Amino acid sequence: MFLLLKDSRNWEQYAGFTLFECLLALFFFSFICLVSSGYLKNAQVLTDRINNTSEKEWHIFLIQLENEMSNLELISVTKEQIYFHHQEADYPVIVEFKQNKIIKAANGGYQPLLMKIEKAEFRQQEGKIELEILFENGKNKVGCFII
Repeated sequence: MFLLLKDSRNWEQYAGFTLFECLLALFFFSFICLVSSGYLKNAQVLTDRINNTSEKEWHIFLIQLENEMSNLELISVTKEQIYFHHQEADYPVIVEFKQNKIIKAANGGYQPLLMKIEKAEFRQQEGKIELEILFENGKNKVGCFII
């Protein structure tokens, strides 16, 4: 399509944009790009923080479980449970995967140790307890405790 200019005095008859309208449209487009890039950056930062939070929860869980096990005597390990006996207070302690969390059940109560778990598996191998966790966000973690 070719634009044919007839007479410069009759410019009202031609449809088109003025330079001011083009600059205004360019300004709005750049503003929208600037705002949307800020939102995308913020979403990335939030995703990183959420992932770091799950890492911190995992390490806190490992430290907490290790401290809990120091006062307990290991009885047996199954796929979903670890059975202990508290020597001083003389009652059983069970660490188990139940309802998407790992809990410690002892003396009639329970304490959640780790949440948002899709699958957990406990294994006993040659003087150690191995713990494999699949979180709801798809991350897989493996922990090992020497007994």
